[in-house]
Amino acid sequence: MPRSFDIEVPRQGDWPKELVLTDIDGAPINLTGATVEWKSRAIAGAGAVLAAATVNIVEPLSGRISARWHGPDFDAFGLPTEAVRVAHDLKLTYPTGIVDVLLRGQLIIYPEVTV
Repeated sequence: MPRSFDIEVPRQGDWPKELVLTDIDGAPINLTGATVEWKSRAIAGAGAVLAAATVNIVEPLSGRISARWHGPDFDAFGLPTEAVRVAHDLKLTYPTGIVDVLLRGQLIIYPEVTV
């Protein structure tokens, strides 16, 4: 079962993180030959993809990835002065073709004050 993981992204900023993907027992997942995708939609499991995070596998054997959600990718969704919520999920496709959803939750895009 995927872990629930909520994300807050400033509308005119980025959410850069480095994460270690682990199995249910907390052991790092070997990402050798795998593909990692992190996408968002207005409604979980339905409709078009609004935006996708840039994901890079940093250390395959230790399950370490870097990811970046880019706030301006959501400019066409909602109003610039309101907080909006969308669904996201991180999917791992193993070399065998098996797909596993590791994380899912809500991605909240916040307006921010600019200087």
